[in-house]
Amino acid sequence: MRSLTVRLFGGLELRYGTAAPLAFPTRKARSIFAFLALNRGRIFSRDFLRGTFWRESREAVAKKGLRTELWRIRQVFDGIPLDPAEFLH
Repeated sequence: MRSLTVRLFGGLELRYGTAAPLAFPTRKARSIFAFLALNRGRIFSRDFLRGTFWRESREAVAKKGLRTELWRIRQVFDGIPLDPAEFLH
């Protein structure tokens, strides 16, 4: 069975098994994923994430930005047999 490996020391690296590292398309997607990985087991509301990552943005812009970045994070897992819904709620 392959495993998902997340390394955060020295920069984010995400691997599934022995395959090449999975790449996040944006810095913000990478930052959100790293934040959630570091705080594994805790639940954060969308409001909290918007306030943390879109501090200076209008609410509508922040909502769209978070929705887009969460979609981008889920896209990273396309092509591997892991369902992001199992660990990203």
